[in-house]
Amino acid sequence: EIGEDPTGWDANAESAAKEIIEAAKANNAVLEMNVSGVWKAVTKGYPAIIYPRREFWEIASDYDIPVILNTDAHSLERLDAHVDYGMKLIEEFGLRRVEIKR
Repeated sequence: EIGEDPTGWDANAESAAKEIIEAAKANNAVLEMNVSGVWKAVTKGYPAIIYPRREFWEIASDYDIPVILNTDAHSLERLDAHVDYGMKLIEEFGLRRVEIKR
């Protein structure tokens, strides 16, 4: 099983995450959780899941911002790839998942 990337998250990343999340909240924006990083780790041999970052979504959970889940599919085969991973994070952090409809 591929684990999450324990590197690359520091005080600067946390500060940037808070700025992004606070700007989204102030502008009534929806945050996108892209799970393509899971697909890359599984299929391209990345040593760990580099995104979505658990730390980012843990911070976002304090702001009650709507979240959409995206696989960043570039083919039909990837349309629902690793949605389960994103749903686990959404449930774990109590995020408010929304769907964008036309």
